[in-house]
Amino acid sequence: MKKTIVGMLLTILILIVVAYLESPLLPLKGFKVGLIMTIKIIPLLIFAFIIAGYIQVLIPQEVIAKWLGEESGFKGIILGSIAGGIIPGGPYVSYPIAASFLKAGSDLGTVVAFVAAKLLWSISKLVMEGAILGFRLMAIRLGVTLIFPPLVGLLASLFFGRFNDRLVAREAGEN
Repeated sequence: MKKTIVGMLLTILILIVVAYLESPLLPLKGFKVGLIMTIKIIPLLIFAFIIAGYIQVLIPQEVIAKWLGEESGFKGIILGSIAGGIIPGGPYVSYPIAASFLKAGSDLGTVVAFVAAKLLWSISKLVMEGAILGFRLMAIRLGVTLIFPPLVGLLASLFFGRFNDRLVAREAGEN
């Protein structure tokens, strides 16, 4: 987390310098635009983290382990994929939920499948995609991508599953 914050701060400093070189007024304008976006998104972030918190405290550890944990196997990866595709909202909702699954004991492959499905299968985007690109193109794209969330979940579990405990500990702040 500290490395991420430092990286973000360095990125901001670089952008301030680039903006200033373009025009001395641009850094302040960029800050104002960013602040307005932050104020608009804060309620959504608060609600997403509250939902993630409730997932952690309301769903018993045994249920997570049975349905989404390491012993759930491919069934957990499929369930994670389905959940990722149907959960509403953007990344401000889905990533805190994915983190809460991981902290509650979900298998790494299940969480990876959840995130991949959210990006590829999101039902909330399908209507817009169909309306703009046409439902035939949407159906083709969806059909071609159906295999990927379970596949990447399975690969993550196979190749990186041994790191599951360390990831959970790190995300929980124990490391």
